[in-house]
Amino acid sequence: MAEHHKELGEDAARIANWLVDNREQFEQSGISEDSIGGLAGVTGPDAVQTAIDQLENKEVVVRDPEALTPPRFTIKPGRSWPEIRDALLNARSAAG
Repeated sequence: MAEHHKELGEDAARIANWLVDNREQFEQSGISEDSIGGLAGVTGPDAVQTAIDQLENKEVVVRDPEALTPPRFTIKPGRSWPEIRDALLNARSAAG
């Protein structure tokens, strides 16, 4: 996961860690993109958008459209989510 942290910004890493902590809810029903920033401690819509973009580019998350007007998305696990989740959990175990 160290490589992923280097590639991701601090806000994206903060969101990824929050998703790991709340993985049951995230993996079952997803998290609203509108609320993820506040929940993960990322402030500013531009910072949240950039962080989600980074995670989506790495296929950690995908945006699932809820509504088109105004555009609203649910953030759900992407193809690389299991690998990232397990790497973060293993890194925490090794550090703790």
